[in-house]
Order: sequence, then structure tokens, then C-alpha cells
Amino acid sequence: MGASLLSGGGSLSSAYLGYLLAFVVATAACLGAAWRARSVVPDPETRQALTWLFSGSAVWAGAYVGFLLVGSAVGKHLFYQASLIVGFSVVFAWLWFCSAYSGRGLHRSLKVQQFAAAVFVIVTALKVTNPLHGLYYGLEPAGGGPTGGAFGLVVTHETLYWVVMAVAYALSAAGYLMIFEFLLEAEAKVLPLGVLTGLTALPAVFNVIGHVQPALLDITHEPLGVAVFAVGLMLVYETQFSVVQLTG
Repeated sequence: MGASLLSGGGSLSSAYLGYLLAFVVATAACLGAAWRARSVVPDPETRQALTWLFSGSAVWAGAYVGFLLVGSAVGKHLFYQASLIVGFSVVFAWLWFCSAYSGRGLHRSLKVQQFAAAVFVIVTALKVTNPLHGLYYGLEPAGGGPTGGAFGLVVTHETLYWVVMAVAYALSAAGYLMIFEFLLEAEAKVLPLGVLTGLTALPAVFNVIGHVQPALLDITHEPLGVAVFAVGLMLVYETQFSVVQLTG
């Protein structure tokens, strides 16, 4: 799995620094997007949803920075648990944004809120109890030793991780469908959103590659895709998406 990536002195350092830099940049990009959303998004519900989406994504990416920097197994478990919990909450912030932007109002429904809360609690319970059942993820030494390589310990994902990831992508896809339908009804161009959609889905491919091949680490790469989406959306929001929402 991803641990075999960490063989060889020079590649170790470059791989580690590459991952660390990527997540640091993703954290900064999401924080910047959250700040910008507060000043450029006119609709209050959409603005609040985007602020939570990008702020949560910044915490998500920041948890990976902590995971990479900390050396102890306990510290890595805590940072990775935080990334898993915050990362799943970002899915609901995304759905909140999609509902608010498209004017559907689903985010105001008490039944929808209760369903979202129940799903989040169940999935979070599965994650925090991972030390008991070990069905979600594990940590193994990188490079074959207790502190092998710059990464120290790396993640190995188990069955529950892939099940929850499938659920998360299914929920996210429902949000994309809401926005695509809204843009089509407003007769707006959907290409920019289509490109952003593809970029946010790309990390799922990286996850699979990291699980079966040594080319990438077996970790969740989604914060990087969300950072690209955040920057892309804020770059075109004022010129297209905000106008479409107002006219729609």
C-alpha cells in the first residue's frame, strides 16, 4: 500500500514535503475562500453555508498538516480522527450550500436536519470506536520500521472507510444535481461548474491509487479537491454564479 512509497532516502523527503506543502496550501486557500465568501456573496443563507463549507475544509486540511507533523502514534490517531469527523461534516455543509444556492430550502426542513444529524452521529460513532473494532483504518510503520521514513506512520484504510466514502460521494452528488438542475433551468453555462466538479471528484481516484499502488499515500485526498473548488468558485462567483442566483 502507500507505505511502500517511502523507500529510498531522497524520495522520502520530497514525498513528505510535497504532501505537507499541499495540505498547508489547501488550508490557506480554504481560509481565504471563507473570508472572501463573507464579503462577496450577497445571499445571507448561501454566504453562511459557503463560510461553513470553506472553514470546515480548512480545519480538515489543517488536521492533515498536524497528522504529518506529529511524531507519536497517539497524536497521529487524534489528528486523523479529527480529519475524518470534520471531513464528513463538510459534506453536509456542501449540501446546505447547494440547497440555499438553488433556492430549494431543504436545509430549513426539520426532518432533513434530523436525518442529517442521525447519519452524522452514526458515522462519527463508527469512526471514534475504530480502536475497538479496527474496521475503519489502521496505522502502520512507514518504511518497515517503527519510525521509518519522514512519515513515521501511515494510514491503511479498511472496509468501513470505503463504505462511508461511497455514502459521502452519493450525498455530494445529490448536491451537484441540485445545482446543475438550477443552472439548466436558468439557462446558464454549466461548464465552469462541470470542470470544478471533475476536480473535486479527482481525489477519489487518488484515494484508490494510494490504496492499491505505492505511487501515493493511502490517505484521504479530498481536502485538496475542496481547496481547488473553493478557489475556483470564488474566482467565478461574482461574474457568474451570483448573477445566476439573483436572476434565478
